[in-house]
Amino acid sequence: MKCHKTWNVIIFIGSIVFGLIGFTILLRMTLFKRRIIKLSDGIKKIAINYLQFASLALNLDMPWTNVLRQLFKIQSYSVGVSNALLLLDCILADTSTTWDVFQLKFFGTLMLPILFIPIAYVIVKYVLHGGWDEFVASLILFWYLMYPQIVKSVITFFSCTHMIDGTRYMIVDPDVKCFDYETSVWIGIVLSFMVYIVGMPAISFLAMPAISFLAIKRLDRTVPENRLKFGILYDGYDSKHYWWWEIVIQLRKFSVIFISAFIESREQQILLVLFVVVVSLFFTALLRPFYDDRLVRMEMLSLIVCFLTFFFGSMLLTDEKCVEDETFLCIGAQWLVILIKCWLRFVFRN
Repeated sequence: MKCHKTWNVIIFIGSIVFGLIGFTILLRMTLFKRRIIKLSDGIKKIAINYLQFASLALNLDMPWTNVLRQLFKIQSYSVGVSNALLLLDCILADTSTTWDVFQLKFFGTLMLPILFIPIAYVIVKYVLHGGWDEFVASLILFWYLMYPQIVKSVITFFSCTHMIDGTRYMIVDPDVKCFDYETSVWIGIVLSFMVYIVGMPAISFLAMPAISFLAIKRLDRTVPENRLKFGILYDGYDSKHYWWWEIVIQLRKFSVIFISAFIESREQQILLVLFVVVVSLFFTALLRPFYDDRLVRMEMLSLIVCFLTFFFGSMLLTDEKCVEDETFLCIGAQWLVILIKCWLRFVFRN
């Protein structure tokens, strides 16, 4: 794809501006005036998880059509708050190497959750006129949206080529030897695992049962104020038996990220992803982890749409000329997937 540096600078700045506007709107819709359990909270949660999971299709080595690639990018931009950093490849192409740009994006992704703290404070206090509870909730929501992107950034360092003359190289930049990184990069990787990937989720989910057991009003997750602050982690789920189901949802996303990073065969990639979706469908139908059956049906619908999307990808593998020649079957299947996605969006909105 041709790189238009000037346009990418404009898009980069515009992505930041519209990203902040979009996040402000999301905060208004998700956090404010939600002191009671509402079906809409669960619907928004399912919609966010669906968009994050479906957008991971771009990570797979699939011959997607241009229309579907653009659709996946739009989906990733709608929930991936750090995706403006992707445009740095073009902006810095003339002044920096691929490895330097990748490091900049990696450390930028790690710093965003910290840099966002004062931004969130200004948005909540002076734009939305909220208080401390809304401020805490905005940070948790932002970190929640950032989490898959951070995992993806770290895993990229371990995605390497086959042995070439006894040496493995990074897929993102074949000029760099795998694991032969500077000390600063290794510090960033270790801190990412300790703080973001393992630390924050472990603290959040291990603390919840203890908090509930102690039944301290100030900490009890069933209290409206705490639902406002921490509800993004368990909204929509059966609060008695499946409040922890978000861990399963994240593992589903991790599986696709790991598969795209460590499985080199295209056929194995798509088959494993389809397996992940089918297993998710089975256990969702079996355990019904949501507090309302309508949410169960919506979750299963979103998984079915994901299955059809990846199944269409497997069809493209059998005949890659389908994309180049734009055959009727290929284009028809492409628009069928798009129509199904549009219908699912309509279901979420209504």
